[in-house]
Amino acid sequence: MAASANLTKTLIVLGLLLAMAGIAAAADLEATYKSVTGYVVAGKGSFATYTLTISNSGPGQTVNIRTLDSLDWEVTVEPSVNNRVELAQGQQGVYLLRVREVKREGIYSKPLGSYKLTVIVEAGEEKITLPVIVNVVSQDSLVKQYPPDLLATADVNVKSIDPRNSANVKILLQNLNLRNLTRIDITILSEKGLVEKRGVATLGPLEEKIVDFTISFDESIAPQKDTLYVKVETIGDDGQVYPKKQPEPIEFEIISYATILRDHQVENRFMKEVITETVSNDGNIKKEAEIRLEASLLDRLFTTTTPKGDFAKEDGKYYYLWNIELDAKEGNRRDSEVFTITKNYRPILVIIIALIVMVVLYYRLRSPIVIVKDVSKVLAKEGGIAGLKIIIHLKNRSERTLENIKIVDKIPTIAEVERDFEVGTLRPTAITKGRSAISISWDLAALEPYEERLITYHVKSRLSVLGGFNLQHAVVKYVTKKGKEVIVTSNKVDMRGILIE
Repeated sequence: MAASANLTKTLIVLGLLLAMAGIAAAADLEATYKSVTGYVVAGKGSFATYTLTISNSGPGQTVNIRTLDSLDWEVTVEPSVNNRVELAQGQQGVYLLRVREVKREGIYSKPLGSYKLTVIVEAGEEKITLPVIVNVVSQDSLVKQYPPDLLATADVNVKSIDPRNSANVKILLQNLNLRNLTRIDITILSEKGLVEKRGVATLGPLEEKIVDFTISFDESIAPQKDTLYVKVETIGDDGQVYPKKQPEPIEFEIISYATILRDHQVENRFMKEVITETVSNDGNIKKEAEIRLEASLLDRLFTTTTPKGDFAKEDGKYYYLWNIELDAKEGNRRDSEVFTITKNYRPILVIIIALIVMVVLYYRLRSPIVIVKDVSKVLAKEGGIAGLKIIIHLKNRSERTLENIKIVDKIPTIAEVERDFEVGTLRPTAITKGRSAISISWDLAALEPYEERLITYHVKSRLSVLGGFNLQHAVVKYVTKKGKEVIVTSNKVDMRGILIE
């Protein structure tokens, strides 16, 4: 029994030394292999595994992999199609070569020992022969000689993680014996379920390897603390799980962040400007913010805001201000607020147009003739008014000649018109005494454009009038070319406001 164990150990070591690597080359092809396990377990139908590297320096071609020992050994290449692979010029391919003994009478009957398997790599006229060593070992001796001895440690590059960025989990795997570890399952989980990663690794004899995992998070995830657990497992031939000691748990924290994003849009229209400011929270916590948009004091007269903002002055500048609170984003949806400032100068244009229209209408519709009534040379007697001079001022302020003009003025019956008229003044065409007033009439044949006329006459009172009296307005009448009669009146004169000397 001891001799069998020693023989098995010797075969394994010899097989590993012989089968760790092989290399062969043809004109355009080059092929190498390296043992991964290099052995099969007697009677189990297990696979010996190798890495097969094929390089093609010639034109693209189909490469076939086969064995001359197909009666004893089954060879498969992964990935391939019926053990055929396509290689372009200058391309190198790495494949998994799997070797298993062929059943005889329904059982795997190869005795313990080392066997040389001839593997052919060929393309066209080129052929490469690779001698591959396969060891057949007993399960008991394999377990006794090389139980898995695996050491695993883990670390995270950052413990405070911004969810907008990813983090790296590095797992150091160390194979502490000469056994090939063909499957190492790695599981990374967090206590709160924020992380779930899985992977598979392999280790050669005494190999050390770092396996890197990238973990990422939903950007909107809330700030919180969590613990990362890394589990590394490989199954030994004894059915046991190795290693017995797992990496230490790693505590980490999702940190908070809040970024206010602003989108500024300006739309210019005719005498109108619309400013739209969209503010959103690209963060995983609530965020308070003050939004300010600069304006001028003059703009305020023509500006409206939605929603209504406060107007304030700071450092010599004027602003519209809003204080807001934005919720944390959920997934890809950000909480946002839209602010609109509308500067509308169109009312200015409307006012200007209205003023122009009013001026035009005023000049078009105003009376072309102006009549103003005034008094002078007020005579005083016994503290009252005894006489005065009445002046009627006529002016044609149009560009056309006015014809057939009639002027009528009235004075109280307490007074009378003096018949002694001044030289150069227009004499009345009629003086008519009525019950309550005396009418004085003048006729003008025409009044030239912009021509002015002064009509004066004197009145005297038979009695001294104490306290004064009112002089009614004078009237001027004329007929337009269309036959329409136009009447224009003057102002009244309040004699009670006249200073009597």
